[in-house]
Amino acid sequence: MQSSRTLDSAVFAEARARGLSPVLARIVAGRVGADTDLDVILEPRLANIPPPHHLIDMDQAVDRLVTAISGGEHIGILTDYDADGLTSHAVLSEALQRFSVDFLWRLHGSVIGSVTGLKKAMASVPCWSTACWMPRCGRHW
Repeated sequence: MQSSRTLDSAVFAEARARGLSPVLARIVAGRVGADTDLDVILEPRLANIPPPHHLIDMDQAVDRLVTAISGGEHIGILTDYDADGLTSHAVLSEALQRFSVDFLWRLHGSVIGSVTGLKKAMASVPCWSTACWMPRCGRHW
């Protein structure tokens, strides 16, 4: 059984005051802290989405991808089979196809979430030895 997230009581109270059910307020309070403006969560707008270069290791990932493309290396895309994984997969695959870059892909049936999980999933496709991008975590290996 998974352990419960720590809830921010101030966020929970504000979420309830804004009309969220106890279940939704608990989810929000377990994911954000009091320093987060709840309007960003409860009334999402495209303007509130940070630029892609703010993702963890994005500069390194871009540099690695450029090196792999320039060097003719095998490129693998491995994403989870969930909403954000499929979206990341579609965006990255489409971009690589538009620039005529060959790549291998695989949708993984469960959340990978770690370097160990990624390496295990990649091991099932032997030619994935060079560059792999895991968009969900904003990390590359």
